[in-house]
Amino acid sequence: MNLEELAALPPPVPWEGASKIPWHEAEFSKRMLDEHLDQSHDMASRRLSLIERQVDFLFDKTLGGRPGRVLDLGCGPGLYTAAFATRGCQCTGVDFSPASIEYARGEDPNSNYVLGDIRQVELGSGFDLAVLMYGEFNTFSRTEGVALLEMMRDAVFPGGSIALELQAEQVLRLRASGAPAWQVRASSVFSGGPHLWLEDHHWFEDEAVGVNRFFVVDDNGAIEMYTDTAQAYFPHECVELLQETGFRRISRAPNQIGDPGTYLLIAGT
Repeated sequence: MNLEELAALPPPVPWEGASKIPWHEAEFSKRMLDEHLDQSHDMASRRLSLIERQVDFLFDKTLGGRPGRVLDLGCGPGLYTAAFATRGCQCTGVDFSPASIEYARGEDPNSNYVLGDIRQVELGSGFDLAVLMYGEFNTFSRTEGVALLEMMRDAVFPGGSIALELQAEQVLRLRASGAPAWQVRASSVFSGGPHLWLEDHHWFEDEAVGVNRFFVVDDNGAIEMYTDTAQAYFPHECVELLQETGFRRISRAPNQIGDPGTYLLIAGT
């Protein structure tokens, strides 16, 4: 893309074309891994102390304090997976980031880590708990989200539970309603070298979808565009989706980490 093409770029259409930043690409995944492991912020993964707090709660709430089979979808570098494993659980983590999966396998050799898109991987069945944490569910369209819930249902049926942590609607709305912005970076998740980072944001009220676009201009003037799309839900909407896909015993869990920007739903089969 050049400046003329950028100037003529139309507004985005939700879920049309690339809707995710390509974290599965090798160099992207390496840069993102650094963010996952950085304990100074919670931008990619939560800090380990908060993860331990959430896993303690889920271990007691859904597994009754006894080791079970746990499926961690969108596991990243296996921080949640490994925390369940240290409590004696037999764990499987799935993620499409090669750097994260390589790291997880090295740090937690007793768990099974699968490199692949959680929408396409054969998940298996008989799990006691399947988790999808930190708003990952919001990165899929409603249609994909329903299909993913059906896959999670089949993975824990009969008698298992899922934990689904979503970003709050108001957080996604605020992010996608922001003004265009720019900054100069020596490096970032988008590039390992100096670049100009531009961004614009679009909120679609009828669909409750936010589209955030990032334009990266390198020192040769080449422009790359990346799109991050998020589907917002109010808690009652997610409860209805869970009910429609066959889940029962649905409850909103108490906030364990003091993060008002997310909420956690637990449901059984």
